[in-house]
Amino acid sequence: MRIGVLGGTFDPPHLGHLAIAELTQSQLGLDLILFVPALPWQKSAVAAGDMRAHMTALAIQGHSDWQLSTVDLERHGPTYTVDTLRDLHLQWNDAEIWFIVGADTASKLDTWKHAEELKASAHFAILTRPRHNVVVPPGFSFQLVEGPTPDVSSTAVRSAQAGGATEEELALLVPREVAQFITATGLYA
Repeated sequence: MRIGVLGGTFDPPHLGHLAIAELTQSQLGLDLILFVPALPWQKSAVAAGDMRAHMTALAIQGHSDWQLSTVDLERHGPTYTVDTLRDLHLQWNDAEIWFIVGADTASKLDTWKHAEELKASAHFAILTRPRHNVVVPPGFSFQLVEGPTPDVSSTAVRSAQAGGATEEELALLVPREVAQFITATGLYA
C-alpha cells in the first residue's frame, strides 16, 4: 500500500489542503491519504486539537481513500515529523509512506530532527510552485508534484471569520461543512 501523509496544524483545514491531497494522490498513484493534525514545535494553534481534528474529519468526509489520523494529537508535546513517521510505521508496517511537503520546506529537510532516520523512513512528495527552484538535500528520496492549488491560508480563513465573513464567504475558502462548523461555533470570531 502507498500512503501519502499530509500533516499540518489544520487551523482550519482549507481548500488548498484538499487540492494538495488530490494532486499528490493522483500524480503518485497513492492508495490512501492520511490527514494528520499536529501541533508543530515551531507554531501554535488557535483551536484545540479536538476541534481541529473534527474540522479535518468534516473536510475529508466523502473521500473513501482519505482518512484522519490523530497520532500527533495523541502524543503529548510538540510534533516532530520523525515521531509521526515512527508511529505511522507501527500502524502501517508494510506501507510505502510518502510525506507531503512544500518546495520551500524541501531544502531544509536535512535540518529536521533525526534527519538521517527521516531519509530511511519515508519518501517525500514535494509540491512545487511556479518558478520555484526545488533544492533537496542529498540522500532524500523524493518526487515532485506539480499543479495549481488555491491561494488560501488558514490565517486568511481565521481573519475572514474574525472580520464577520458569512458562511457563504467562508465556503469559498474551506469545505462547506467546515464553514458551517466555524460559523455555528463562532470558533475564530
